[in-house]
Amino acid sequence: MKKTFLVVTLLVVCVIMGNTHALAQKNKESDAKEAKQQDILRLLTLNGTTAFGSKVFDEQINAIKSTYPELSEDFWSKIMKDISPLNMAIKAIPAYDKRYSTSEIKELIKFFESPIGKKYASNGGDINAEVMNAWKNWGAEFAKTIGERLKELAKSKEKKK
Repeated sequence: MKKTFLVVTLLVVCVIMGNTHALAQKNKESDAKEAKQQDILRLLTLNGTTAFGSKVFDEQINAIKSTYPELSEDFWSKIMKDISPLNMAIKAIPAYDKRYSTSEIKELIKFFESPIGKKYASNGGDINAEVMNAWKNWGAEFAKTIGERLKELAKSKEKKK
């Protein structure tokens, strides 16, 4: 009887220790995930994503405010709490989380904390605007070239008739 009691007691202790270890492991994984998410938010701040999001957010709010001038500031204060730029940044976390490991996020943070990284981030908006304008112009030229070639093709088909 004593042997059975001892075996059962040891079995219960092993199960409890196993569950405790599993719970500790789960907490450790949860802490690591939370730390990675905080690192991603830091990265989004350093690389200019949150500043860009805030700019877009402010532009949208101002456009809506001008469309609905009758809405009170109290209304807007409540809305701003619900849909803040931070909430926009939080929506970006999964995109970074699935593409970069924790160590890669840390390396990106180091880069954006460096002088060249800061320069890259501070010029990002201007560069993007310039590149978008260049692509827009290229697209217009491309469309014009296609149009001219289609006219030439149509003329050559008319001559063959």
